[in-house]
Amino acid sequence: MYATRLYAHSGVTHLALAQFGVVQFQRRMSRVTARLPDKQLAQQLGQPVSLPILCVDTVYVDGDGVAIEYCGCSFVVRRCRW
Repeated sequence: MYATRLYAHSGVTHLALAQFGVVQFQRRMSRVTARLPDKQLAQQLGQPVSLPILCVDTVYVDGDGVAIEYCGCSFVVRRCRW
C-alpha cells in the first residue's frame, strides 16, 4: 500500500521505486497472447465470450536481475489500435 501511495503522489514509476532503493530497472519480458475470456472476464470487459481478448504479461527486474514487478493485463481486441 505504501508503494501505491508513493506512485500516486509522484506519478512516476522510477521515483516511487527509488524510495525503496531501486535506482535501475528494466523490462525483462513482455508476452502478448490472445485467448477466449471466461464468462466473468467477458462481462467485466463488456464483450461476448466468443470474441478473443489480448493478454499482455510483463516482468520488470532491478539492476541485480531480481523481479520487482509483474503485470498481467487483458484488453478487448477491437478496442486496441497498433
